[in-house]
Amino acid sequence: MLGSIFRLVSIDQNDRGIWIVRLTLCNNSDPDLQAVFDYMKDQYGNGETTILSLGLVLAQMGKNDEAEKYYRSLLKEINPTDYEDISACYHNLGNLFDDKGDYQLSLDWHHKALESMIKIFRSDDSIIATSFNSIAAIHSKMNNYDEALDCYLKALKIWKQALGEEHPTIGQCLNALHNNIGAIHLSLDHLDHALEHLNMSLNIKKKCLPSQHPDIAMTFTNIGLIYESKTEWQQAVSYLEKAVNIYRHVLHPNHPILIEVEQLLARVSSKSKMT
Repeated sequence: MLGSIFRLVSIDQNDRGIWIVRLTLCNNSDPDLQAVFDYMKDQYGNGETTILSLGLVLAQMGKNDEAEKYYRSLLKEINPTDYEDISACYHNLGNLFDDKGDYQLSLDWHHKALESMIKIFRSDDSIIATSFNSIAAIHSKMNNYDEALDCYLKALKIWKQALGEEHPTIGQCLNALHNNIGAIHLSLDHLDHALEHLNMSLNIKKKCLPSQHPDIAMTFTNIGLIYESKTEWQQAVSYLEKAVNIYRHVLHPNHPILIEVEQLLARVSSKSKMT
């Protein structure tokens, strides 16, 4: 049905190498999910399926090994001069290894993506900024904070040059910048600075995203972790509960992100009861 939204149930490859995708039609009359349906249709409903789509679906299912296998197969088939699809494969592989916790390999793939992008895009194209943002995020996870901040600022400069100060996407860029700088401050144990930037990020997200969007859940999770570090248990529990409630609406019950945040909530709730 055109424009319908489906929940992914499973993706498997049979013995003939054919991918079998099982889907369940979601009920778009669910008031809790209506805003998410509308947002997803607006963002993706009119877009065409590309050769990268299956890899993205696999990754969203948490099937990173299968997604990696698919992207590596694609790289053998794509025309070597098709830098746009090649850079997209590199970028997505970088994201996969980020999810796996192999940050050095993730960084290597993201650098390869940037090198390919530079061959076909202007230096001030917004896609270059996206690549710098991804590289910065990995540097942050590797505790390379100076490199991370440098790349974040390069990304923001390009976004402003490419889109202009008043473009709505700049709000999204500022959101990303505040979120990521907040994460760096959290890693450095600068808790109040981290909380300040994450609250700025949350305020931007609430203005431009539906209330049940997973990006809002991610920020709730990070704020909850800050309050845990500050031993403000009730606040920590409150934000983690908000995150879990959103993830339960939009993710598969066995999705690793949902499982991880549920475990965080259980841990913090236990600490809260001990005080």
